[in-house]
Amino acid sequence: MALFKCPECGNEISDAASTCPHCGFPVREYVVKEKAEEKRAYDKKKRQKRKTKRRVVFVIVLLLLVMAAVALYVVPNVVYGPQYKAMKAAFDNLVLSYNELENEFNAENNKFIEVIDSLDALVNNGETALDSSIKDVAAERVEQARAAVYKITAPDCIDAHDYKEFSFLNVFDMINEIKSLQVDCSVLNMKIANTEIPDYSDSIAVLNKAYDNLEFTYKQCRQVTDPSEDFVIERLRRVPGVLEIEAATEENDPNTQLHKDGGYTSAVFFSHESVNDPYTLAQGPSPVSEGTDGGGQVEVYATAANANKRNEYLEALDGTIINSGKHRVLGTTVVRISDKLNATSQQNLMDQVVRALIEIDD
Repeated sequence: MALFKCPECGNEISDAASTCPHCGFPVREYVVKEKAEEKRAYDKKKRQKRKTKRRVVFVIVLLLLVMAAVALYVVPNVVYGPQYKAMKAAFDNLVLSYNELENEFNAENNKFIEVIDSLDALVNNGETALDSSIKDVAAERVEQARAAVYKITAPDCIDAHDYKEFSFLNVFDMINEIKSLQVDCSVLNMKIANTEIPDYSDSIAVLNKAYDNLEFTYKQCRQVTDPSEDFVIERLRRVPGVLEIEAATEENDPNTQLHKDGGYTSAVFFSHESVNDPYTLAQGPSPVSEGTDGGGQVEVYATAANANKRNEYLEALDGTIINSGKHRVLGTTVVRISDKLNATSQQNLMDQVVRALIEIDD
């Protein structure tokens, strides 16, 4: 129980009284109403405090989120951003350096391969080499050169790093990208440092020599492939010791093979000073009438097959009573030397005739 002043008369009365004893004011009704108002005021104030507290908490949380977002943005773009850009620039410069190195490397390879292909084409152009061993050597040089071509392989990282924009949501991706760039920069640096531009100058010189040798033996073979009668006569004049030269005709051909199927297209006979008195056994004072006995003969065939067939026939006579002397296929010609000479003299004269026939004039 508490005392309070009556709202009507101002006298102190008990809050437990039903009415004011002085003026009859309805105290109980007033007190109930007053307490209800106080409770409503208290509840309202309490609700207001809770609402204010929630607002403060919301503002604090919002500020914390903003601060976190700003921090996460600043970290990748201010702290790691310059490092990422620097590493990306370094990587891009290394890629440019490597690409320049690779282009120079491939340029040297292409020059070398061009020389290889040129010799390969010459080897396989279908021509016949007078000296087949030269063609075999050229083919071997091609094979060796192709095996000697250096190869360069770009590192896998060369195209691994496009420029990227990072935000606070993927800051860890930026950190990982920086680490990856550091590793790949080391890889590229090592690749560039350990890659030398190939020097094929010695190999190219070998190939060029093989090319010249093969082209030369092709020319020689073309020169003795179905050569004209005039050509054979002119070349025999270059042979030291040749006395007279005469081309056979169908009327006086001692072998009766001129212009026949599988026979020679021309036959040029010559006498030589190394044969003692070349006409002593002759039917007449002329190289044709003497046959090969007076010095030798060059038979010209339309094909190498016919020349080889003729040479095989002559081989069958070697060592017999009708030995035909030294003989050799040269292109589509058969060069024959008198058996009246000893073996050494036959070989020497054969070498001189062959040299004269295959000599290439500038």
